[in-house]
This record gives sequence, structure tokens and C-alpha cells, in this order.
Amino acid sequence: AEDFQCMGAGGYVWENEDYFHIISSGYLNKTDAQLVQNSIKLNQGFDSSLITISFPSYAIYGSFDEEEEKVITALLNAPLNFYHSIYDIAISLDTNILNETGAKLNVNNALNDYAKTISNFKTLFEAATEENIMAVYKMAEACYSFAQKLALCEMVNEKQNYSSLLKYRYLEILHNYYDFVK
Repeated sequence: AEDFQCMGAGGYVWENEDYFHIISSGYLNKTDAQLVQNSIKLNQGFDSSLITISFPSYAIYGSFDEEEEKVITALLNAPLNFYHSIYDIAISLDTNILNETGAKLNVNNALNDYAKTISNFKTLFEAATEENIMAVYKMAEACYSFAQKLALCEMVNEKQNYSSLLKYRYLEILHNYYDFVK
């Protein structure tokens, strides 16, 4: 995993159904993943395989007014929205659309959006007692802590570059979200 991190990949170790995978990145669709896989094979001589990880849906049922429903939905979607933002930032960094400073500024903007979502929830549900709502909050807070580590540039490996850190942290968030909805 450290070797992959030094090359700019996430190098995230994902345990799923008693198998351990070293994940270099997570892509939204198979076509993008195959393009990168072919590029890595051609340019770096590495063979790799693709794994598909599907997220089951998660729903909360209850009697909520329109604003409560909006805030709960935003909280439930916050980790995936942050992933999408960081994914786009990583692609822009890797393709030189953004430099590292620009990428860090965009990460801070994404973190601010995430913080606002959590703050809105805490404002509306100061004393929420519903177990399923609090479970969503705890999951979103755990993912937010990974997002904060990214914004603070807390490296996993001292030799890793910023692109690798982006991928590692968004994979960490995806894994936490996956475990929650599974």
C-alpha cells in the first residue's frame, strides 16, 4: 500500500468479505476505471484488476416536516457528496487542471459545505432521540473526521503526495459509508 501511495495512488487497504484489496482509486463508472487501468499498464507496466463495489440504498422513515426531511437527506448524502467533490479535485490535480494549492483550496470549500450540513442537522435536531437518525449523524461525523484530516493534510505515509492523500481519504470515507449502509 505504501508503494502505491508513493506513486500517487490511494493505496487504501479495503477488507471486504474476508478479502483484502489494495485500492488505488475509486471511480464513478467502469469506463473511467478501465481507461486508468490501461494507462497504468501502458505507462508503468503494472497489472491490476477492477473490483465493483455497489452501495445498497439506505432510507429513514418517519414523520418529518419538509425542512427536517431536507436536512436529514443532506446529512445522509454528505459523505458521498464530499467524495464526489474530492474525486473531481483529484482528477483535476492529476490532469494539471489544478495545482496543489488550488486543490487544497477546493478541499477546504468542500469541507466547509460538509460542516454546514452537519451544523444544520445539529441546529434542527438538538435533542434528536430517534436511533436511526442518530446513527446517520454518527456516520456523517465519522466521515467528517476523515475529511478534516484531508484538509489538515494529515499524511498516511510521509512519502505520499497530495494526489495520493486525496484518494486515500475519499476511499476511507467511502469505506465508512459502505459499512454503514451495508
